[in-house]
Amino acid sequence: MSIFNRRKHLSVGPFSDMPAIAGLPAIARPSASVTASVSGSVKSATFDVINRDERCLITKSLLYTHERAHWISAVRSDAGKKVEIEKFIIDLGIVDAAFELDDASNLANLDRVIHKCLDSYALIAVTGASETLRELTKMLKVDNNARQLHLDQRGVKIQRRLDFSNPSFLNPRYELVVLHPEHFLPVGSVLTCYDPAQIGHKTYVPSPYRRLRESPGDLARPPFPPFSGPNRRPGAELNPFLVIINAEIKFRRYHRLQPPSQSLPEDVLELIKQTEELVELIYWEPEVKPGSYAEQIEMTRQASRKRNAVRTARPQPGVMQESDEEIGMSSDAGHVPTIRGHGPGRRRARAVPWPEGADLSTRIAMGTALISGHNLEYTSEDEDFLESLHSHNDGNPSTHGLNLLGRDAANPGMGSGFPGAKRKRP
Repeated sequence: MSIFNRRKHLSVGPFSDMPAIAGLPAIARPSASVTASVSGSVKSATFDVINRDERCLITKSLLYTHERAHWISAVRSDAGKKVEIEKFIIDLGIVDAAFELDDASNLANLDRVIHKCLDSYALIAVTGASETLRELTKMLKVDNNARQLHLDQRGVKIQRRLDFSNPSFLNPRYELVVLHPEHFLPVGSVLTCYDPAQIGHKTYVPSPYRRLRESPGDLARPPFPPFSGPNRRPGAELNPFLVIINAEIKFRRYHRLQPPSQSLPEDVLELIKQTEELVELIYWEPEVKPGSYAEQIEMTRQASRKRNAVRTARPQPGVMQESDEEIGMSSDAGHVPTIRGHGPGRRRARAVPWPEGADLSTRIAMGTALISGHNLEYTSEDEDFLESLHSHNDGNPSTHGLNLLGRDAANPGMGSGFPGAKRKRP
């Protein structure tokens, strides 16, 4: 934005200071002498949560223009929704009890273009490598079986007790899944990645079979390899469950699109399937089985509800929640046997967005709608970015870019923007 300085010459607002990273000295900007007040860019609340020297998760590059990406996000202007999502993620049992969306476990540095393609356009996704997905799936199955057994035998639902010291959680490997290779890297575009071990760069392009490979992209060239997460202090590790949930949202929406003429490679489709199965385990809840002790408690509870349907008295204040042994074992103390959450570290009543007794598909759909955070309005800024991303050297949008913008190649001025996009409210 142009403004006037004290000499009535055109000027701009103050430039940003450059912090010290990777051994480079900081650059402190002098104050600008301008006559109008200038609104500077607002610093993100995550500015100092993760190290400035942390490289892009995918390209391993180090740039001042990198952005901090939230894997689970919320509408920033809605503080209530942010708290609701945080409670929901905590109650899934895949984070610690003090989790917040701005925690390091939910953040990663990403190249600006990578971030836009991941978060706004869902051209790419990041999920666990196949071995990591297998180990995390095994971890969830063991915990889910223990929770189901506890409900069957004692009539009590307990919370997750995952082992966050498991190597598959602390040192996961990740894979870049390119859902739309031709749109992600249109003709003439490359993805440049830095290899700190080799102190060199490699470039990747879409191959004929819709997979990224080292340039020039023929089948003899290696595909884009799995990569590790950021190296952080204990307790600040990137949470792979949050990354995988983010990927599953993109995969579910990808399935709703018209199938491409050429499918993604079989191993990529298998990776997508593994991801979806793991997220189903995350949303899974123990169920009351016929003939189990839990069913007896449930039948007692329902009978009590019918007998006391006309009663409106509130419970006596100060009554504590029963222990495992007391819940459902006896009604002599005057309480009605119930099935409720219990266990070390319980924090609050479950804040789930689905109705009681909802099946797995309902829980996944409603949970996804709550935490996806990508139903934001499509703006002219997004359109400008997409056109620049999909332009050839002559400055005209490519056929891929026009298709993604929802325009007719013969009439590039026509169209309503990104497919399915909503117009921004005034």
